[in-house]
Amino acid sequence: MNNQIIQVDLPTLKIVESLSSFHELDELLEFFLSELVKFRNIRKTEVYLFGKKKRLIPVAEAVSVKKNGRQEIETRIQTWLLDSPIRHSSRRKRLPNVRPVFSIPMLNSEELLGFLNIYFDSLPNHGQYQVGRFYLLAISLAAKVNELHLKTEIENLKSQLQQMVIHNRDALNQVTTLSKELYAVSAISTKVNQSIDLVKSLSKSASKIKELFGAYGVLVFLRKTSGKKLSLVVSEFDSQLIRDDVKNRIIELTSREFLKEVAEAERPVIQELDRPIIIEEGDPDKQEFVKVMLGLPFMAKKRNIGVLIIFHKSASTFRQESLRLLSGLTNIMGMAIENMSLYNQRVQKENEAAFLYKSISKFSETLDLKGTLMAVAQRGAEYIGRNCEVYVLTETREPFVRVQYKKGRTGPFFLSESHKIIYPQELHDFYRMMMEQNMSLIIRSISHSKKLPEHVKKYFITKNIKGLICVPLEMREKKVGILMICQSRTNRMFDVHDLSVAKALGRAAAVAVQNASTFLASVELSDFLEEKIREKTTLLQQIIKEQQHRVNERNDIVFRINKRNRFVFVNKAMEALSGHSRDEFYRGEVLAQDVVAPE
Repeated sequence: MNNQIIQVDLPTLKIVESLSSFHELDELLEFFLSELVKFRNIRKTEVYLFGKKKRLIPVAEAVSVKKNGRQEIETRIQTWLLDSPIRHSSRRKRLPNVRPVFSIPMLNSEELLGFLNIYFDSLPNHGQYQVGRFYLLAISLAAKVNELHLKTEIENLKSQLQQMVIHNRDALNQVTTLSKELYAVSAISTKVNQSIDLVKSLSKSASKIKELFGAYGVLVFLRKTSGKKLSLVVSEFDSQLIRDDVKNRIIELTSREFLKEVAEAERPVIQELDRPIIIEEGDPDKQEFVKVMLGLPFMAKKRNIGVLIIFHKSASTFRQESLRLLSGLTNIMGMAIENMSLYNQRVQKENEAAFLYKSISKFSETLDLKGTLMAVAQRGAEYIGRNCEVYVLTETREPFVRVQYKKGRTGPFFLSESHKIIYPQELHDFYRMMMEQNMSLIIRSISHSKKLPEHVKKYFITKNIKGLICVPLEMREKKVGILMICQSRTNRMFDVHDLSVAKALGRAAAVAVQNASTFLASVELSDFLEEKIREKTTLLQQIIKEQQHRVNERNDIVFRINKRNRFVFVNKAMEALSGHSRDEFYRGEVLAQDVVAPE
């Protein structure tokens, strides 16, 4: 049909001109096929288009049917099949087609979009004119279908572009937020680790937080180890902007219910002031106010150890990402506080242990409980002379010590013995009686005495004890036992002077026994403290190891640099992202300005 003029009648021209007014494929096909089937001698029209998988799919048809004596047109549009991932099957039974049909290709720039099928009741008699008219309609329809396809693709591309712009904007915001968080975390971690002085490091951290969020002031409260009271340890304010009286009013606000509320809430708490505090008097249009308090608790092992409070002019500053950042910073500060507390406790225990160890070493040269008790008994026996016995009965681990002074051929000697219990029962009853009476006793003749119970008197008589002196071992109104000096002969009866000497010996014995008991207690306490120190040291080493492992294994980047911009620590994430090994960072082959954004 090239180089030939196609004759166009008015109905065909009307259809071609109307195609430009449609913007939807369904409406276009419904109109086109409905108008085409109105032509004389045409019974049915249908359109096949190629889908995404290059298969021909019946997307529309129009049929002229007779109902109730009238000619009507039925259409079926199913363009949704073009996008369907499932292969379409009409599953319709078709009768043999004995009517003539024209199948006209729908070409657009030599690209085949599909086919236009026209079914006739009988063979057309206009020949070339008829075919040319249908060919023109098929080309016009193909052009319009291609236009709608291109329009849909353009809209999809615009939508994808818009989604990409939104996604990139969100990604940029996330990068900015993460950069800010990383900077803040690195800065706070550096400040905390720069000094072992807790208050000094907290003051630096509070100053950095005030700078990051443009706050008027930051307060840090810590809970003492003994007690539940929170004490103010850091007060960081802009001294050039806030006067002392305003600062005191701000601090007074926190000492009311807000501080307690934050400590009990265990989460960030924002409170807007009913009456904002004026920062500086002057022009009302330029006045600034403290309107918002933000409180964050320091948590360590699910226990509140302190509170951080920030004062700002607007609650809009503390958005979700800001609260997340601040919560992370307070967690870091909380861990630092706990680690410093453990470190100080360890140092204190080590100093105490060193002191106790030196003291115990010095005492052990001369002090021993059993030896002390023996020495006390021997000194009492030496005072009385031969043919005497001395009993030292105490509330210690050596409750029963007895020394006998004898005189042999080569000179005097001692027979000493100690027991873990006071026996027999008569002696134990006498000991309890003297401990309860808390008084000194002198008996010159046991057989004539009325101060002793009968069963105790009989015991002493059977032991050939003629007289005795009993004094308490007392120090600072605390009785630790009794000293009992006994005579087996009555050549010289005890007198008041003997009682006075025994009392002095008893007081000296009480000091010696107390020192010996303290020595034993010190040894036990030293063992206990050393065990506790080992436990705390092991726990601290474990915490440090876990913290180092946690930082090293974090998915986000953690690093620390010195004043010369050289890396002193990098974690695995830093190595993976930068492509440099840890040794390269530490040797100074890579500097901070090479891999860290200036912002």
